[in-house]
Amino acid sequence: MPMTDRGIVAVEQESDGTLSLVVCAGLKANRPYGVFAKYSHVPADLIRSTLPLRKAGQFRHTDEMAEVSRGESGVIEINRVPETSDL
Repeated sequence: MPMTDRGIVAVEQESDGTLSLVVCAGLKANRPYGVFAKYSHVPADLIRSTLPLRKAGQFRHTDEMAEVSRGESGVIEINRVPETSDL
């Protein structure tokens, strides 16, 4: 089972054409805060998102909590957090 991170996802275009992605608590003044995980300098073709990413400053980000996982092929998947029943 792949490792997963959950939070707001912010994606930034790097000068070398790759993307860096952070999983965080949210954005303040268009900057991520409370970073839980970071994926640095990932080729753009290895990031797949089923959630829309909204532009805010130099970042594009999810408006809702997302689940991020890296598959065996190296592809980073950004998906909606599966619904669970209340505890």
